[in-house]
Amino acid sequence: MAKTTKAERKAFDALEDAAGAATTAKKVAKGLPRPQAKKLRAAASDAIDVADTSKKAVRRHPKRVRKQAEKATDRVLAATDKALRKAEAERADARAAKKAKTSAAAEKAARKAAEKAKKSRKAETPTGVVVEVIAIDQTVTDEELDRVLQEVVDEVVLEDIMEAAATEEALEAQFEEAVLEEVVAEAVEDAAEDAAAAELEEVLDDVARVEAIEEAEEDEFEAARAEAEAELDEEIEEALDAEPDGAPVAEAEPELASLTVAELRARARDAGFTGYSRLSKARLVELLS
Repeated sequence: MAKTTKAERKAFDALEDAAGAATTAKKVAKGLPRPQAKKLRAAASDAIDVADTSKKAVRRHPKRVRKQAEKATDRVLAATDKALRKAEAERADARAAKKAKTSAAAEKAARKAAEKAKKSRKAETPTGVVVEVIAIDQTVTDEELDRVLQEVVDEVVLEDIMEAAATEEALEAQFEEAVLEEVVAEAVEDAAEDAAAAELEEVLDDVARVEAIEEAEEDEFEAARAEAEAELDEEIEEALDAEPDGAPVAEAEPELASLTVAELRARARDAGFTGYSRLSKARLVELLS
């Protein structure tokens, strides 16, 4: 196994950082509104693609892989920070709006109660609660009148508070329903992403196995070729060392040099030599001399 260089270690560390940042972004996205969560998951997906770089690519171009991983990590971290800030700002705005709405409802209820109490004090016809009480007993005291007025005010305020509470409960129910739909949609999307990731991992494993088989076959081929070349060289050396009987070298060389390569190969075949098909003309002349 080849030793891992310093540049390769840095590249692997950068890939791990990218994968960690992507995992964090996906967790954060689960608590965000759907549009922001979708953007953040897209950034996380890009970082995961970079983090899945093969070891072979790292060993070929470690510096390039490290730079790509660092850029992907920076992008997903920036997207996560931006999404969190935006979500916090929206939550703050929602709280402020709710508080303002509650204050407005309280002020409205107070004004309504005050107006009703004021009208009851000035009533001259037997149509109001206060007038009816006075009609029963003309000797009613101011304390009793204030008590009756306070009951009217409390009743009006209570009605407004109950109405506001009912409205708030309805809004909360709608919000919870929307959140539930969003959670279900995110769960379905996460399940699809997990299935796709598992399928991709299987494909990558298959590719890695194929690459390993190809490398092993290539090594075997190289070893077989080296062995064949060694055997061929040995046969040539043996053939060169064994001179044919009755054929002086000095007389044969001029004749062999005038022949073509095809003719020289034919003579080598007739002479019983092997491995001559790869030899040059000079080596064939030397072999047949």
